[in-house]
Amino acid sequence: MKIFITDNDGNLIPVDGKSVVIELNNGKTIEIAEEYGRDDIPEGINLWGGREPSPSLPFEEIKARTESLGVYPIAANALHVFPYKISSKNES
Repeated sequence: MKIFITDNDGNLIPVDGKSVVIELNNGKTIEIAEEYGRDDIPEGINLWGGREPSPSLPFEEIKARTESLGVYPIAANALHVFPYKISSKNES
């Protein structure tokens, strides 16, 4: 996977890395990472609400840094994606 950002003129600027973390104005994040290879689906990307879970982290930390993703199709070639967290009434 190659990662690019765009400058103000729309030119692609290559960036060295393995994923992209986008922080929204509300502080929530979405991580875009290369998909895990599977022969039965076309090549694509994985989107993570919050951050991609790391098996080396304790469960509570994984739970704290991951969120659900809401997806609204807005056109045939566009999706509105947003992270959100469901909490019970007992959680603060």
